[in-house]
Amino acid sequence: METTPKKLWNRNFSLLLIGQIMSLFGNMVLSFALPIYILDISESPSLYGLAMGVPYISLLLITPIGGIMADRLRKQRIMFWLDTVTTVIIVLYMIANGFAVAAVPLAIVKLLALNAIQGMYIPAVQAAVPALVPTEKLPAGNAVTGIVNSLSSMAGLAIAGFLYARFGLFPILLVSAVCFAVTAFMDLLIRIPYKKQPPAESVAQLVKSDLSQAARFAFKENPMLIKIIVI
Repeated sequence: METTPKKLWNRNFSLLLIGQIMSLFGNMVLSFALPIYILDISESPSLYGLAMGVPYISLLLITPIGGIMADRLRKQRIMFWLDTVTTVIIVLYMIANGFAVAAVPLAIVKLLALNAIQGMYIPAVQAAVPALVPTEKLPAGNAVTGIVNSLSSMAGLAIAGFLYARFGLFPILLVSAVCFAVTAFMDLLIRIPYKKQPPAESVAQLVKSDLSQAARFAFKENPMLIKIIVI
């Protein structure tokens, strides 16, 4: 059985961070470029605002489910399959965008899918950190993960703006697909300790039980969390 490593910068944690950098970078590039693309082809600020705001609904709805998956399933497999599916979706979008007349709905559906996938991916990464760093180094590990999130997001936005202005949407889609494909390969190299959870009677019961425990913790045991979420 694999044990928690004794140092912060171990092989698995480093691979996790590199994969996270590439995945977040690819996500932010697309999240910035697709709404701008919608604005360009539609010349409608309303549709641009819709494309910026609506996809976050899927992120909010799916994130709790992502947390349940991260607790119950192998985190490495979750990350691998999500990165693989994202790569396939981008490639299919590149193909469909060349034939589809309804480009705006297609782009919004792509953003909804992208954010839903991130809603499952982010909890898996966050839940993997305690298993990959020593307990006494956990605050440092979480801090490094947070810094990586911020820097990857900022770099993705900046580079997306430059690429879109110079080359248009297609190179951005290509860069993002490569980022997710490489990340999926790196996911195969990560070894995250896994403890199998006792099976539930049904998926519905499992979701209900885990969500009720999370709500009880946020509202009763640590109400400061729900105040931060509301803000």
